[in-house]
Amino acid sequence: MRALLSLLFVSCFTSVNAQTPAPSDDKLPVRERERRVYVPFDELEKVFKDGGKGVFLPYREFLDLWNELTLKRAEDEKPPPAAAVLAKAEYTGRVEGDSVILDAKITAESFQKGWVLLPLTEKAAPGIGEAETGKAVLRSRADGSDLMLPEKGVYEITLKIYAPIIRSAGKSHVTLNLPRAAVSRLSITVPGEGLEFELNPAAAFTAQVEAGQTQFACFFGAGSQQNIAWGAAQAVTQMSPLVLAQHKLTTQIGIGSVATTADIALRILRAPINELKIGLPADQEILGVTGAGIKEWKIETVTGKAGRKTLVVLPEKPLRDDYALKLQLEGPVAKLPAEVSVPDIEVIGAAQANGEVVVGAEAQLDVTPKTLTSTTRSLAGDSRSQVGTFRILRQPYQLTLDVTEAKPQVEASSLTKLNVRREAATLSTEFSYTVRRVGIFETRLTPPAGWTITDVKGQIESWNMEGADLVIKLPKQIAGDFKFTLTARQTRTQATADVVLPVFMLQNVTRHEALVGAVIHSSLEPNTKDIGDFQQEDVSAVHLQNEANATELAFRYRDTAKPATLSLKSRSSQVSVEVLTLVEVKEQSTRHTWTLAFDVAYAATDRFVLAVPKEVAGEIRFVDPQVKEINKAYQPPQPVTLPDAASYALWEVVLRSERQGSFSLSLNLERPIALEAGKTGKMDLFHVHVPGAFQETGQVAVVKADSLEIRKAEPETLEEIDARELRGELQRPGIFLAYKYRSLPIKLSVELAKNSFIPVPQAVITHADLTTAVATDKAQTTEVIYWVKNNDLQFLVVKLPQGSRLQSDVFVNREAQQPMRREGSEDMLVRLPSGDAARVAFPVRFVFESPSPYPGEKLGWWGSIAVAAPQVADVGIMETRHTLFLPANEWHYTGFSGPLSPESRNRSWRMMQSIVNEVLPAFGPQLDTLDDAQQSQMPDIDSDVRTLYGSQVQQQGHREVLHRLGPPAEIGVTFRGRRITFFYQALAFLVSLIAGVRCWNRSPQEKLRYLAIFGLGAMLLTGLFSAANVPVLLASMLAAFILLLAWVFRSVLSLALRTWQWLNSSWTKRRATPPPPPAPPPIPPTNPTPAAQ
Repeated sequence: MRALLSLLFVSCFTSVNAQTPAPSDDKLPVRERERRVYVPFDELEKVFKDGGKGVFLPYREFLDLWNELTLKRAEDEKPPPAAAVLAKAEYTGRVEGDSVILDAKITAESFQKGWVLLPLTEKAAPGIGEAETGKAVLRSRADGSDLMLPEKGVYEITLKIYAPIIRSAGKSHVTLNLPRAAVSRLSITVPGEGLEFELNPAAAFTAQVEAGQTQFACFFGAGSQQNIAWGAAQAVTQMSPLVLAQHKLTTQIGIGSVATTADIALRILRAPINELKIGLPADQEILGVTGAGIKEWKIETVTGKAGRKTLVVLPEKPLRDDYALKLQLEGPVAKLPAEVSVPDIEVIGAAQANGEVVVGAEAQLDVTPKTLTSTTRSLAGDSRSQVGTFRILRQPYQLTLDVTEAKPQVEASSLTKLNVRREAATLSTEFSYTVRRVGIFETRLTPPAGWTITDVKGQIESWNMEGADLVIKLPKQIAGDFKFTLTARQTRTQATADVVLPVFMLQNVTRHEALVGAVIHSSLEPNTKDIGDFQQEDVSAVHLQNEANATELAFRYRDTAKPATLSLKSRSSQVSVEVLTLVEVKEQSTRHTWTLAFDVAYAATDRFVLAVPKEVAGEIRFVDPQVKEINKAYQPPQPVTLPDAASYALWEVVLRSERQGSFSLSLNLERPIALEAGKTGKMDLFHVHVPGAFQETGQVAVVKADSLEIRKAEPETLEEIDARELRGELQRPGIFLAYKYRSLPIKLSVELAKNSFIPVPQAVITHADLTTAVATDKAQTTEVIYWVKNNDLQFLVVKLPQGSRLQSDVFVNREAQQPMRREGSEDMLVRLPSGDAARVAFPVRFVFESPSPYPGEKLGWWGSIAVAAPQVADVGIMETRHTLFLPANEWHYTGFSGPLSPESRNRSWRMMQSIVNEVLPAFGPQLDTLDDAQQSQMPDIDSDVRTLYGSQVQQQGHREVLHRLGPPAEIGVTFRGRRITFFYQALAFLVSLIAGVRCWNRSPQEKLRYLAIFGLGAMLLTGLFSAANVPVLLASMLAAFILLLAWVFRSVLSLALRTWQWLNSSWTKRRATPPPPPAPPPIPPTNPTPAAQ
């Protein structure tokens, strides 16, 4: 029943999930999926009680669901730009009396879950008479009203708005302060025809007459306040118009043309005008005419006025009040120098015309005012591109300008960094130009004699030499600041030749400030021979690169200057060396590697003398690309100072070029060594020296193989240091000894011993997980999963049980492979991966079948089944779990033999004990903690890997799980038919019942003895027998319990009968007893005697 309820719960849960609609989201498409739920048909209640079990989905569908959930959540977490907005509003109204009545339909949308407050109207808004807001709530405040939206979604709001009409000067006015929406449409029906409308702020509107009424319609954006006025059209009196003009001209003078923008503001009084005429110079080309309501414009020639033409502008309707017109003009400029006229613009018929002219010019032009007629200069230009501002007093006017080509003003500064070495000199000069007035396209300079220009980089397009001059082309006409860097080289014939400091001659430059910094090689000593026109400068001003032991000088000069001259003198070199010795002791050889870290100061050198041990001089390898040749027969002109010089051979090492500063050379020696396991040997340090060095120091590092042991080290004049103090050339893992020294001689002797390795397993199986399904004829199908950690084992050798055959491919992790076998053997060989990936446990899975000895025959009434397991050669198995699925329904399984132990199950009294433990306190040690048995969890195979497996073991029938800390072994299963079990139950029941009946009339002691034997005794024996034999004992307990109930009923019935008999006899006796006689009546008192009175 409980399993049925669990299945019903799963079905309801999946159906509810399928029917519940997802939240609407336009951005995410709704995708319907078919869901497949796999429900085990057996032990359903146990599956759903386990919190880790549930439904199974294909891995692809699980990824789709997971991505949909996480992506949707990430998108939902992005906050919207606004919590809520008014999307659109539509207002339809009519004029009734002194009011405008509007029906408003407003669409609001909330993008946020929960309540959102959206401002609706501001202060001085018209009154709201009716409102239909749906779920939304309308809230009033002192300066307007708000709309409260309870949840995310779209809301339709309907309002009825009343606005008063103000009538004045023959016109009706209404002010509408409506809710702000992105798009709003207003439509008002006004009684009457021939009406003129005004809308402020200005917006496009229409007025259509229908059936004696005028339909006014307009669109307005986010502006909240709209002022609408309407009234009857007024007749215009026949008066001559009065035109007042205000000009604002912006004239830009360029090379070849003059561009003018004319903004003309007109004030038209008295009467409207039907056309506008503007007089222009004939040489001005009209590029554009811009104004409100222009129908067309045209050009008319003026008779009698040479050099003039008239622009006629025809509006769509007569012009009145204020009107603005904008003209775009362009005229030619003659060859410079030239006289340029600002266009004389005349508004024909204007009673008054004035304004201002702003004149600008390109930077390469010089512009000065020449003729000013009816104009005056009001403001001078504040830059080269602005000539000035002029005021027009009246029309006609004349303003002419003299235009000439401007000349550039160029100033420059330079920083030269000179590097003088023995064989050559190089320089790098950075030029900084400042160009004023007008830009330049190129610049020229004359470099110093004897120097070869190698490159020019910076804000340039190209460079080339024209004779002795360097021409630098710029990418465009440049005004302002720009820089470029020049590099050059000079070859020196002699190291001590004089150095002439470079001077650059810049052409077409008004001023040149130059700094020169010189770095003289440390092998040369400079002196100032001739200062010329130079001045000495602080070295910090030129920011030279610091070189070891180099001399730095700084000078300054201006414009054309006589160069300074430096004389040079050679210095001798000073060589310091640090000998870094690395000794690598291996099992078969020793390797010495010497790294000579040189530091040559003051002057460069290309040779040095090396002292090597004479004993191994012929075995030392000195191969270095920096070495040109080695003279191994070198004889010094004077004896060298070296301790124990007789044991050293002298080599002269010649380098490919002179070297200065820090550099290193390396040489090595490898010699065999004979060490036997368990015995000791001795190794002496070989060392090399550099005689004649100014200072020689060194470090020694000893590295040994893992199988070697350093028993004793005997250093002389060596100071032991921490390995972390060694230089980088010697740093490496596994350094055992580290020394340093400051003086000679040095010695080091090391006693070594070779140890043997203990063999370790090549592979190990951490878990063996076997699943066997047994058929009714004892045929067996077994799935084997080994979790293997491999070091360097090539094949896993598996021996299947006798007569078994493989039923599937062998899967090693995710890869399927066909197993192999050795010649003459039936053992199965499984290829194992190697490397770092194999050191993590991976599964090896296969399925084999053991046929039945009697195919097609069912199991008998009783007997045993032998479940065989495969054996693995030369690989240890740490833990085994063997799951058996045995034939069910007709057989009981009474026992399991072999080294594997079945999982223990708690008896019913253990469940009762757990309930009682919650009530009773605990005193002293608790034995139940000693009974807690835990099994390690077998690794699970990923679902996507398991889908690769083809053949599967049918997991159905009676399930038993057996464990062992060790390899799998054969399991013996004894069974008995259910009929035999029923016979034993009936026999035990009858025997117990007969024995109880015989004790029917016995004493209570014998009855108690019977209950102790057949009741409590059987209960105690359930803990000793297997689960299959427990029903037999339960049958005996059932018979004893029935007799106990019968005895209790008999005793209760007898007691009730005796009680009834006692009550009945007592009642009978009470009725048989005669009632007592009645009491005599009382005697009345007599009259008292006189004496008594």
